[in-house]
Amino acid sequence: MTPTEQNIFFSLLRTSIWQRHPDLTLFDSPDWSWSPICKALESHALLAIAADSIMTINDQLPLDKQLNPMQSMAIFQYSASIAQTHYELNNAIRKSFAALNNAGCHPILLKGQGLATLYPQRNTRSCGDIDIYVGLEEYDKSCEAIRKFINNPEAEASAEEEAHHYEIHDGKIAYEIHRYPSVAGNQKYQDKYYKLSADYLHFSECDSVKIESTTSKSGKTEVFTIPVPSLQYNVLYVFNHLCQHIWEGGVGLKQLIDWMLLLNHALRQPSKFDVQLLRSDLKAIGLFRAWRILGGILVYQFGFPKDFFPFWKESLAQKSQGYYIDELLGGSSFGSMSGKDNSYKQHKSIQRKVAAFKHYYYLCRPISIISPRFALERFSFYCKEAILRPGRNK
Repeated sequence: MTPTEQNIFFSLLRTSIWQRHPDLTLFDSPDWSWSPICKALESHALLAIAADSIMTINDQLPLDKQLNPMQSMAIFQYSASIAQTHYELNNAIRKSFAALNNAGCHPILLKGQGLATLYPQRNTRSCGDIDIYVGLEEYDKSCEAIRKFINNPEAEASAEEEAHHYEIHDGKIAYEIHRYPSVAGNQKYQDKYYKLSADYLHFSECDSVKIESTTSKSGKTEVFTIPVPSLQYNVLYVFNHLCQHIWEGGVGLKQLIDWMLLLNHALRQPSKFDVQLLRSDLKAIGLFRAWRILGGILVYQFGFPKDFFPFWKESLAQKSQGYYIDELLGGSSFGSMSGKDNSYKQHKSIQRKVAAFKHYYYLCRPISIISPRFALERFSFYCKEAILRPGRNK
């Protein structure tokens, strides 16, 4: 995108997220067109969020700058598909949580539809998996309950279990049953993060969200209450998960928007959210510097009030600009590195080592801005595992 298109891109998101009047002066420049802007919004799974703003602005533009009918139809169809997925996921959450409750489990919804409720139009947020936290004690029982709920031998046979969750698919819908909410955003603090999560994630201390779902008996839309993490923990958890994606090679704009809207919601409820406790928790898991750097994107790109952002430090916030923005805009809904070429794994000998060195340099570069020492440790680990041990692909 051109610089003008980048400015329009972020302006559309600010207009949609905060329900503001659009800045029409941006559209006076000849150096832009709708096609790259809509393509970028779609690649970041944000097109449905910006759709209303696009249509409102489009009607006020000269005819030669307006969307053509095919572009307008594509935006409408994309938004409709996101809304349909939202409807399907809500129904799946209602039914699966009922099945887990009937089995004596106490599920807590993580991310996804629980965060969609924070958006001005909740059915515009693109969602994927249904992440359900149950903890260590109820993990085996919950996995068995979800298998019985899905009742599909093929799905059970193809299910996968990782260090912190069990994943099983029911058609297009993926369920993740978590024994741990996620790995640590800064893996040096893995044990501390697990302990902190265990201290916070008690069913009796959860918050809740209301979701709309259609019951099969009546066919009417009803509102259901679903448990989610407490605000105090949820802000920490969503930010930690965002950082985890940075460490693993890419974070998307949607994840940053999730964090921003959740933080905005939490700061308006001081009885449920303690800013100084957040400071302590961020430092305990090694993410305080990352918080202050990435806050620059929330303020400069997404319009979050600078005076409202906790622990603001201008010199650190500036580090989020330039390189990070280019990487984000060059990526997808899970960031630029998620789509990088992994052909280095096919090389042999010196060629493979050079290719792997370049790959892991680009993987560790965004980490180095946030945590130079941790980036060096990760890069050394990657070099040892992927380069110095021929024939081993990590």
